[in-house]
Amino acid sequence: MSLYSEQGELLFGTYLKRIATRFQQDVVQIYASQGIRFDLSWFPIFYLLKKKEQYSVTELAKAVDISHPALNQILKALEKEGLIAVERDPKDLRKKMLSLNKKGLALSNKVQPVWRGIQRYMRELFASVDGGGQLFSILNELENRLSGKSLYTAVTSELPHQTSPIENEKI
Repeated sequence: MSLYSEQGELLFGTYLKRIATRFQQDVVQIYASQGIRFDLSWFPIFYLLKKKEQYSVTELAKAVDISHPALNQILKALEKEGLIAVERDPKDLRKKMLSLNKKGLALSNKVQPVWRGIQRYMRELFASVDGGGQLFSILNELENRLSGKSLYTAVTSELPHQTSPIENEKI
């Protein structure tokens, strides 16, 4: 019995990270084997901009559920690579509107077969595992419940109060 099977709940985050890292390494190799320069962090933004031609920064941040600073970092990388167009919204000049430019659309066309292949294999993989078809529903439910009550809140509410090293230094 592996440590992960034996102590599943305790190692849940580590286990998910290990699996995610494995998938990400494979995806990086797939892109490299196809001669495609595509950073994994770009995927959600790139996917959305391909799907709906234009987004505001706020819409994108909300759609991918990341902070504005994290999104801005990805957008700067996409801009630096010359893959997106950034324009002011004519109705509200404070708003930046983002879209894939010609180079971005060309890259999007190159990655589409890779994405279809990944999606096809992942469907097969999930279908081959008992309960695999429910995995995303379960993960969604876990995420929703953690939004309601975090692991930190649940665990620390049951622990006796400890003074932090910072509090100890003040004494």
